[in-house]
Amino acid sequence: MIASKCTYAQAICLREIHNIHAYEKLRFTWEQFCTEHAGISRVAAETIIQRADEFGETYFRLCAIVRVSPDTFRHLANRVTPETIELDGEQIPLTPANACKIRAGIRRLRDEVERLNQHFRVPTRIVEYGIRVDDVIAEVAKRAQLARALPADELSGLRSLAHHVLDKWAEVVEMLKPDVTP
Repeated sequence: MIASKCTYAQAICLREIHNIHAYEKLRFTWEQFCTEHAGISRVAAETIIQRADEFGETYFRLCAIVRVSPDTFRHLANRVTPETIELDGEQIPLTPANACKIRAGIRRLRDEVERLNQHFRVPTRIVEYGIRVDDVIAEVAKRAQLARALPADELSGLRSLAHHVLDKWAEVVEMLKPDVTP
């Protein structure tokens, strides 16, 4: 909510005012400056600065279009650029016209995370790994569907990758087998 009311440029200005103590030239404390000049509480100002430092411009661009909590953004961060968000394999421009589509895509991702959490009942990190594996498989599968049209070296590379991944997963399966020794 805080970020949706503030642009990245405003957040950077606020941070600069705070860092160089420019408010003191007006004979204000930081808290007075925030409430009387910025129109927000000191806590809200510091939250905005912290989010600018942690997330950068992409967070503010996305929040200007749809409401996104910091936790949700942490899960989405690798899918968001200053101009687009990747949802369901599609790069969607960060524009108000796409707000409904972006909200729906984020909702689907949240639902998928929740479904995986319920299915596996494991810490979130494992769920993130599952989502990332699904994303990689989807991208490789897209290329594999074009097998007949791919150059021979790329097709050979895809085959090698598929065999390599199968071997590595077989190793992981072996490591995860329950110990049956009495």
